[in-house]
Amino acid sequence: ILYGAPYDKFPFGRCISDVLLVGVFSPFRYHKDYAKSMTWKYYVVAGPIPYYMPFNLVTRVIKFLLARQRGTVESVEAALREHFHRMDQAEREVFERWCERYGKTPEDKARNMAENIVNSTSKSWEGFMLMTPLLHSDWGFRPDALDEEHSRPRVLLTTSKNDILSPMANAHYLAANYKNARIKDIPGRHLSIVYQMDEVWAEFLADEQ
Repeated sequence: ILYGAPYDKFPFGRCISDVLLVGVFSPFRYHKDYAKSMTWKYYVVAGPIPYYMPFNLVTRVIKFLLARQRGTVESVEAALREHFHRMDQAEREVFERWCERYGKTPEDKARNMAENIVNSTSKSWEGFMLMTPLLHSDWGFRPDALDEEHSRPRVLLTTSKNDILSPMANAHYLAANYKNARIKDIPGRHLSIVYQMDEVWAEFLADEQ
């Protein structure tokens, strides 16, 4: 949103050099086919149903269920361990090499991520409650209508074909509509960017030179 924000609203936009986007979401107001790539689970979480439901009711129900089912570090850690067990062989090898490089075990990483997830909602669920309205809102610009100055920064979009939280279609929509964007495919699922971020940063910063 800040990348394309009008400069009278966000003057620091003129200082943006390049943009790296991971876990990409497109503006649903303009990306008319966004829901076609959603699983039913995330269609209910962020699709048109929760957006048009009065009083943000669907999101409130989901928040209540998540708070009960994923309200402790132990419950979130168990869910993350299950995610790690579902990795294919190639992704598991990349993950294990990343853990070895940083002196961690998969169990350490699951615990650390679980603690961060629980802490993220320990004081407020406001960010989660605003997620669906924000995705469907007017971002203040159309991706395909940015002027030359806004289009000057290069944009690197990362995406994974097995990511069901931020489907590839989101990144491909932005790549087709931003004038100076390209896509980097990351093998694996949604969390694979965590242990392949070193490679992404190296490529992104190399473009800066």
